[in-house]
Amino acid sequence: MDSGDLILDTDASNFGIGAVLSQLQQGEERALAYGSRSLTPTEQNYCTTRRELLAVVEFTTHFRQYLLGRSFTVRTDHSSLQWLIRIREPEGQLARWLKKLGEYDFKVVHRPGRCHENADVLSRSPCRSTCPCNLNPILSSPQLCHQAVQCDFDNKLVNNGPAAISPESCQVGVVQPAITACTSSFSGWTTEELCAAQAADPDIAPIKRWMKESEE
Repeated sequence: MDSGDLILDTDASNFGIGAVLSQLQQGEERALAYGSRSLTPTEQNYCTTRRELLAVVEFTTHFRQYLLGRSFTVRTDHSSLQWLIRIREPEGQLARWLKKLGEYDFKVVHRPGRCHENADVLSRSPCRSTCPCNLNPILSSPQLCHQAVQCDFDNKLVNNGPAAISPESCQVGVVQPAITACTSSFSGWTTEELCAAQAADPDIAPIKRWMKESEE
């Protein structure tokens, strides 16, 4: 995580927003984390450009621990964001959002929609009532799913293979990852072997310990 360019793919649909945080590692783009949430009734009334900007604001905040203090690239299929973040004398909500984004060092790059399927799928698969993040009665607004929570996502992916996207037609110099669904089946690994590997991993082990302590 210390080296390699970070990339934040964001997208918005009529009823949700989604994002994928990736990193270039040894010339290959690897996903680090995912996020999505439903739009509130008010947010659903936003214009397309405002919803797309909301996705950038929401997920730069959500992935703040990874992004703050580092330069990164925001990729979007909405080209208007390239000039919107540089608008002079913004007012109201736009001014507040741009002030938040001013904390980060990033550039906005447009990517054709046909190559932006990773974030697009997440924006169209918001949390349902069965998702753990919606079961807390104290929460009054939709919350971001933890990237490890699977909200009926696999069934919506028709094609999970390399043919799902065309790397050569997307972005020169960057290898685009195929969209891969989360699964609990790891070929060649037993549950005990996975647990042992996680316990020995310097990044995963502390997270498992924190999760266990929070449950207790």
